[in-house]
Amino acid sequence: MVLGSLGCFLVIESRAHAAARGATPVAHIAAIASDRCTRKPGEASANARRQLDGMGNHLAPGGTAVLSGASGIAAPTAEEAAFLAKLHLPVRATGTALGHSLEPSFPANLALAATCIARRTLFGPLEPAEEPMADPLRAVLVTGWGHWRGEGMAVVVPA
Repeated sequence: MVLGSLGCFLVIESRAHAAARGATPVAHIAAIASDRCTRKPGEASANARRQLDGMGNHLAPGGTAVLSGASGIAAPTAEEAAFLAKLHLPVRATGTALGHSLEPSFPANLALAATCIARRTLFGPLEPAEEPMADPLRAVLVTGWGHWRGEGMAVVVPA
């Protein structure tokens, strides 16, 4: 296992810095939040609900998808899946394709979200239960529920 290698292609910088070096931004992190809990039943979902309530205005109806950074640990992964099911958005569990990389899964999913936003399309389902998405992609909700504690979420939109 090479820890940290999964998130190595993400560049986060200010718009002014990118412009000064002649780079064209492909996406923008419109909102980001994190929290932690002791993982008693429902605590992680409550954290996620508060985070989502604070950034929901950045989600485009009909044009939003989710990149889930679920850790693969049974209890938090099941709780995240139940939370996401209530959102009625197409979800991609990227750990299926990338593996469960601990901390780098969140920045890797930010990079994937930026790529999807730049192309205005979500990649195909990775698991049989995942729904396809036909609408043009305008926002990606990136989640990261840790192995033990910690829940994070970001919204990635066009630059």
